[in-house]
Amino acid sequence: MANEATDGAAREVSLVEDAVSLADALSAIAGHFGIRRSAGALKTGFPLTQSGDIPEERLADAAERVGLTCRVADRRRLTPLDMPAIAVDDGMGPDVITQIAGGRGEPSFVTSMRRGRVAAADYFRGFDGRLYSFSDDASAVSDGRVSERSLGQLIRSSLWANRSIYGQILIGTFAVNLLGLSIPLFIMNVYDRVVPTQALESLWVLSIGVVLAGLFDVGLRQLRGYLTDVAGRRMDVVLGNRVIDHLLQARFDHVRASSGSIAHSVRELDSLREFFNSSTLVALGDLPFLALFLFILWLVAGPLAFVPMVGIPLILLTSLALQPLIIAHMNRAHRNAANRNSVLFDILSGLETLKSMGAESFAARRWEKAHAANLSSAVPIRGLSLLNANLILAGQVAITVIMVIYGVYGIARGELSQGALIAAILLSGRAMAPVGQLVQAIGRLHGAVIAYRALKPLVEAPVERPAGEHFIQPEQVSGAIRFNAVDFAYPAPPGQKGMMQPTVKVLSAFSLTIRAGEKIAIVGPIGSGKTTLVKLVLGLYRASSGRVLVDDLDVARIEPAELRRAIGYVPQVPQFFQGTIRDNLILHHPGASDREILAAMQGAGAAGWLQQCPLGLDQPVGEHGSALSGGQRQSLALARALLKDPPILLLDEPTSQLDSRTEAAFIEHLKSVAAERTLLVVTHRPALLSLVDRLVVVDRGQIAAEGPKQDVLRRLGQGTAA
Repeated sequence: MANEATDGAAREVSLVEDAVSLADALSAIAGHFGIRRSAGALKTGFPLTQSGDIPEERLADAAERVGLTCRVADRRRLTPLDMPAIAVDDGMGPDVITQIAGGRGEPSFVTSMRRGRVAAADYFRGFDGRLYSFSDDASAVSDGRVSERSLGQLIRSSLWANRSIYGQILIGTFAVNLLGLSIPLFIMNVYDRVVPTQALESLWVLSIGVVLAGLFDVGLRQLRGYLTDVAGRRMDVVLGNRVIDHLLQARFDHVRASSGSIAHSVRELDSLREFFNSSTLVALGDLPFLALFLFILWLVAGPLAFVPMVGIPLILLTSLALQPLIIAHMNRAHRNAANRNSVLFDILSGLETLKSMGAESFAARRWEKAHAANLSSAVPIRGLSLLNANLILAGQVAITVIMVIYGVYGIARGELSQGALIAAILLSGRAMAPVGQLVQAIGRLHGAVIAYRALKPLVEAPVERPAGEHFIQPEQVSGAIRFNAVDFAYPAPPGQKGMMQPTVKVLSAFSLTIRAGEKIAIVGPIGSGKTTLVKLVLGLYRASSGRVLVDDLDVARIEPAELRRAIGYVPQVPQFFQGTIRDNLILHHPGASDREILAAMQGAGAAGWLQQCPLGLDQPVGEHGSALSGGQRQSLALARALLKDPPILLLDEPTSQLDSRTEAAFIEHLKSVAAERTLLVVTHRPALLSLVDRLVVVDRGQIAAEGPKQDVLRRLGQGTAA
């Protein structure tokens, strides 16, 4: 936390950068607390604005990632302990306030990065924005999780943030239940007092009162529903954003589940939201009134209250006895639904392959099997839930019948009036209403627990940027790469025995040095570890032992955003997203100008075919780039890599989808753009070797041959001839 200061003291903050965006301002704030994080790193994973900045509504989340707590400050009550702060004015943009001075209340002087030291009255004249104050989170520990907050903590903090709304909901529930007493008491008074005496004036007075109570009841229920929706929506936004944020920030080697399973887990947010929706709150809010209704029933009908007092616990026990069976089937249904989603994702992503191979029957069999399993697991749940509901209904009917029989005998003995009997039956109905809601809430609780277990691994997986760790942020990368005795094995896929345990080694004691600006090709048989080398340089995976270094800095200690900004990567199969050519080029650089984009397209040899597109950069690429040819996808992937102007180019089979003529043109363009860069090409195509001066042959995770290109080719030729 910030050090304490006496009133009137001034606090200096050493901030030298000129903040021009929220990301820049937050980077400067983090620097004050000894946390080095560049603006680019802070932006990573957030839906940026059109200007390429962090949205203001996500500022607190961005601060939380680096272990800072952000809160809204009141300029009329600023103290030195609130420094440093960010002032956001819609007309002026963000500014970092570094110092305040003055007595109690509103400060007299303000020092900011943009305006220097000015009178507070002048600084805040016409100010119609927000002030955000920051402090370091003393509870942060370096355990490798974003903001060190578990899913349970996120849920609790979301509930706490909406405590005022939930308090209003409970007050509304209290009022609704009190108003619910009006009908039974109205009927009892009409039967026992109005009808025998023909007091019609009293009838109208009572009727007007009960109508007013009914109107208030409707209004309160409507307001309660609205408030519950607001609270639920807020929780949904917080949890939904946090799950996706964490998924994007998680270490790649810890996100090994299938896309379908992950998508199903994310959809389980609906179950969490449903548990905290109005029905659950109403059930919890109504439950205490069960005792109140039974007490009033005792006052109205005496011993007749024993019937629901005994019957309601029996109904609850019967319902609870069914819950273990329902839970078991719900767990099975969740697994089957996740498997069905995985099958569906496989079919949709490989639809072209399935149709081209005539393998529709294979896909149909897989889908029918997964779909049938999902449906079969849902049937017992519906059956048990229906049985549960029917047993509750039967119990309510039995309680009503017994009360009527007992009440009639009470009337015959003169112990009970007709109005009291009717009121007692109505009160017992109101008392039993929370029972059904409680049972439904228990069912939703089971769904929420399943959702919690599904989401927990996603939200609590280790991340690339633990809040308690500091990463190196190199000002400039020359492009030198070194593998130092690297061992590596991919994690086992989830669901297999020994989950997340190493399998057969892909790399074994692998050592290689690549000088800055050097052009090198890596060749070798399938499964030799060529692509793995590229992924290790990118920091997507971490070596089991040994080190991977860029400019003599361990890749594991370099800020991931800065590392990947220095690397242009073209994968074997470029991935494109629904949208336009422009959208897919500026994924990492939303603020790129048309001039920069066209220069990258020119360098990648894509300018020619771009001119033939009717919409130019706004031409849709289709789903996964389906509207583009293989050559267009490859050149567009290279243009996307060049847009960063990186000192390192990593190309993994960049011409695998090109014919020889297109490949030759691609290589010619690549020669010019790679002239001043470190180039590492993974390939098995001889034409690409014209780009490099050095050749490395990899086999079974080790270097089989290495040296100048011609020497290695000569040795390989002699070995083949022999």
